[in-house]
Order: sequence, then structure tokens, then C-alpha cells
Amino acid sequence: MARKSRQQRLEQAKSLESLYTEAGLSGVKRHRFITDMINRLEQRDISSGQKKFLDSLIDQGAPEIKNPGRVAEIKAAMEVDGMQHRREPLAGMLRSIAGGWDLSEKQEKFLLSLLAEAKRTKTEGRYRPSGETIPNLRIAVRKVASSGGWYLNHRPGTAKAFQTVRRWLQWADDEKRYKELRELDESRLSASADSLKYDLDVQTRHARTDEPHIDEWNVNKLLGSAKKVLSEMKNPKHLPGELRYYMGCQVALISGEPSFNGREVVYPAIVAGKMIETCDLTKRRTRRN
Repeated sequence: MARKSRQQRLEQAKSLESLYTEAGLSGVKRHRFITDMINRLEQRDISSGQKKFLDSLIDQGAPEIKNPGRVAEIKAAMEVDGMQHRREPLAGMLRSIAGGWDLSEKQEKFLLSLLAEAKRTKTEGRYRPSGETIPNLRIAVRKVASSGGWYLNHRPGTAKAFQTVRRWLQWADDEKRYKELRELDESRLSASADSLKYDLDVQTRHARTDEPHIDEWNVNKLLGSAKKVLSEMKNPKHLPGELRYYMGCQVALISGEPSFNGREVVYPAIVAGKMIETCDLTKRRTRRN
């Protein structure tokens, strides 16, 4: 066998690493060995034993993929827009199945749920909150944030929903980008598959890649954590034109719709000729001036 130069062996190892990655076997023991040898060869030569084993893998070529049908199904699920947050668990199970290992009963059940989610997402499109829901989410984020770290530390589900929704809202602050993507989704639902233009997908792909994941569960969880505030915003206790008592004694004229100041619902009111925003309003006088 002709001797190989370090550069030749390095190029062959890189090509082999690409074959393992394409097969979905990145991270398996042999792939880790190959990437380790690539890193070493870029700096220095490797030992004779390492050369022998690496050359044997190079001679074998592309890894044998077990269960090719199922591997293809998982790969397709990983490519669905809206499944980015599921790629890591899918990739882990893909490596096991492609390597010929059996999944546990629990893993098998989880995989089936992920494949069903991918199918649903591909059919219905990526979930995004409606335009009517977004203002409520902004209020909910501010309300939960005002509750402090102790509140979130004792409510892991709310904490997860808070981080997920807040991250997505920061992304969606670019209203032009959000509007364009909403219009694209609506066109997908109203048009037939044959009439959709491939170049439209290409134009919006870059905008979609950095969109954080958000789902209906997290949205509803966060809205539930601020339901008292949102309910009062929807059905105000004090309506414009009504007379109330500020601090239980001064007459106050409600002059507009309520708003959320970051901690509580406040109402604009005229008190002693001055416009203020307050939550300290009662229907009856409770004390004298």
C-alpha cells in the first residue's frame, strides 16, 4: 500500500466525516474518532495505530445505514419549518435507529409524538400568535416580570412560558417582518400546493431561520398567569364618564380606558382639576378629607 501524506489522509478524513454527517450519524463513536483525527491532523501527525484504524474507516467508505425508511422519515421531520426546537431529540433518535439500535418503549412513544407533530406542523403551518393575542402577551410578560424571581422560581412551567414568549416577542418587534410572514402563511392556507411559488420560500427562508420557537401551550400558560389583569382590561371596573372616589375621599371623574403600568391596572381620572392615573379608586366614599 502506498504511503499517504498527512494532507492526503486529512482530506480523505474530511470527506468521510461529511458522509457520516449526511447519514445522520454525527456524534456516534466512529464519527467522534474521525473528527478527533481531523483536528489532530490539522496540527500534527497521528500515531501509527490511529492511522491504521482511520485508514480502515476510509476504505470502508460511507457508513451502512440501518432502517433507511425510518431514517428518511425522521430527516424529513427535522426539516419541517417549525420543528427547529425538536431537532436535537430527533437527531439523537436518528443516530440510534441509523446505527441499528432499538429504542426503548418510552423513546418510541416520544418519537411517534414528534413525527405526528411534524406532520401537523407541515400541514397547518408554523404556529404564531394571532394579532389580537400579541397585545395580551405583552401585558402578560410585563405582569409576570413584575412578580419577581421568587414567583418564577416556584413556578417552573410559568417560567418556561415567560422565557419562550418574551424571546419570541423580542423577535416579533420587527413588525414589518412579522406582517410579511403572516401574509405568507395566509397565502399558504388559501392557495393550492401547485400554485405556491418556490422562490417565495427562498426569499423568506432567511427571515424564518432566526425565529424563536413559540407554541400554543406556552402562550396559554402565560396568558393564564395574568388572567386577572387581562380580565380587568377587557371588562374595566370603572368606565369613562363615571364618578369614583380617589383614595376613598376625593371625587374622581374617569376620563378614559384603563392601561397596565407594569404592576397593576390603572385608570385615567380627573381629580381636583388634575389628570392622574391610579388604581386607588372606590365606588363609595370610605373616609373624609
